[in-house]
Amino acid sequence: MSEALVISHYDGHGVVTGTLCARRYGIPIENVIIEFPVTAPDGIQNIENIVSPSILYTKTEFYILDIAVNIKDPDGFFRALHRIFQNARKMTRSYIMIQMMDHHESNLQYVHMMPQFLKYVHFPNSFALSVTFARTNEERQMAIIGAICDRDTSILSLPEFQENRERLLRMADGLDWLVRNDMKNAIDICYNLNFERLLEFSGRIPEPNETSIEKISNNVVIYNEQLPEGWGTKVLERVAIRTNVPYAIGFEYVSRLNQWIVRCITLWTSGARPVREFISTTRTIIGHPSAPTIACTSESDAKRLMREIAESINRNVQTSQMMTSIEHAQQSFTELFDVLVQILQSQQEMYKKYLELKEEQVKLLRETTSERARFD
Repeated sequence: MSEALVISHYDGHGVVTGTLCARRYGIPIENVIIEFPVTAPDGIQNIENIVSPSILYTKTEFYILDIAVNIKDPDGFFRALHRIFQNARKMTRSYIMIQMMDHHESNLQYVHMMPQFLKYVHFPNSFALSVTFARTNEERQMAIIGAICDRDTSILSLPEFQENRERLLRMADGLDWLVRNDMKNAIDICYNLNFERLLEFSGRIPEPNETSIEKISNNVVIYNEQLPEGWGTKVLERVAIRTNVPYAIGFEYVSRLNQWIVRCITLWTSGARPVREFISTTRTIIGHPSAPTIACTSESDAKRLMREIAESINRNVQTSQMMTSIEHAQQSFTELFDVLVQILQSQQEMYKKYLELKEEQVKLLRETTSERARFD
């Protein structure tokens, strides 16, 4: 029986990272623990609910992957890890290794709080975390799929992504569907690098209704139909891809919160700046800068706000584009002016040398004339 346990986040990237780690260190698949809502920043304290203490505390190695420190309760997060450490050490009477590996920048503010028994390794992005466990081309491909699930732009320049873009995006769609509907199957498929199985599930994500797509400009598009709960971001990404615009907006009802929201996204493959930078509203905006949401009071309020935000984004993006064009023009003018100055300086140097040569010629001519006169 393996002495190691992998505890990883329950999204697509977490599943990929957890299974690649298990493959790398020869950890059996049954020791990969990934389950909503426990394997997350605010759920790790409930780990005994999904792993029996008789199994959990008989392990001596723990890999905590893709799970950020709970910013709402960092003390509680570290207490949970401390409880695992203490109980495992008491039961096994052995040295206990707990290694936390993650890419979320928010963790860095808590480094000073991390207990001495915890070995923390920070990575610059999602792909860097997953690929650290990859030894083969197939495992590297799976790491890219995990990064796609996290919308990690660092992979956009990779030759492997550019050469197999559509296929990789489809496999990531399949994994996104699986982690929400069949986690056991998701773990099995990733652990065994079964790429064809991922493709089988890629078509199950809801598709947008074409008649509900309204392109406001080349910058922004809105979706006039209520987004399917849980799939809002994915549907908006499809809307943005179909209309070839960087920003998409829609509205959604979140049943667990009994709340209408407006959802905005930056199409992560567009390379555009985060949509949050272009939203002008007095309402509270929460979430990632590239996928923020705004709470609304009703469906009609959400529809109205959606249009207001679309106009705000379009106006602010156009202003930004205009300012960028002006800056580029100013830079071009400055560069042209510098070139002209260099040309004038060069001409001045050439003219100076010309005058020096002429002066030398006149001097030689005078000397020659003087010599002839003396000779005559």
